[in-house]
This record gives sequence, C-alpha cells and structure tokens, in this order.
Amino acid sequence: MLEKFRDRGLAQKIVKKIHEEANGLEEVRFMHVCGTHEDTVTRSGIRSLLPENVKIVSGPGCPVCITPVEDIVKMQEIMRQAHEEGERIILTTFGDMYKIPTPRGSFADLRAKAMTLG
Repeated sequence: MLEKFRDRGLAQKIVKKIHEEANGLEEVRFMHVCGTHEDTVTRSGIRSLLPENVKIVSGPGCPVCITPVEDIVKMQEIMRQAHEEGERIILTTFGDMYKIPTPRGSFADLRAKAMTLG
C-alpha cells in the first residue's frame, strides 16, 4: 500500500488533475489540523506542486499536539479521585491521547489500574 505514495507517475497524474480542476477557480484553501500533516506537506514539497490558487494552510493542531500536559494530569487526578471514592468515570478520547506520557503516567496506565476508559 505505501508504495503507491511513492509512485512518481501516480503523483504526476494527481497534480495534473488538481491543476485542471483548479483552473478558473478563485483561491481554494485546504486546512489540515495536525502537526504531522504539516511535516509531511513541507517535507514532500506538496505546496510547490499546487497551482497558485490552491493553498494548504495549517490549522489549530490535533488535540494530541496542542493539549497541555497539565490538562491531561488534571483529568488523571479527577479519575484517580473518583476511583478512590468508588465512582465510575468513563473517559473517551483520541487513541493517540491515550498513550501520552505524563509525570503521573498515561491514560493507558490508569486503565491498567482498572479505571474505565472508553
């Protein structure tokens, strides 16, 4: 599957199609929300392949990239306290957020301690 991402001929066809579709349009902007996406766009030089009227702009960032560790620690503390008091809290989050290490461990560590995470 990944070899398709490195297929020069396929990339050229896609770029040609983008140029055809963008011809005559006003400025078109696509926003991504992830720092990893921005890294890929920048490293691959995608912007340089696009027509003048097609722009890729950086968004606010994905929750994993922009959430301060302090906020994760606060939620962990709320969950620990509830667990100690016999209360049940169900936390739903992005999968990547589940593994973010903090000085108090990750949400995955909490689950290992029998706290319920959705």
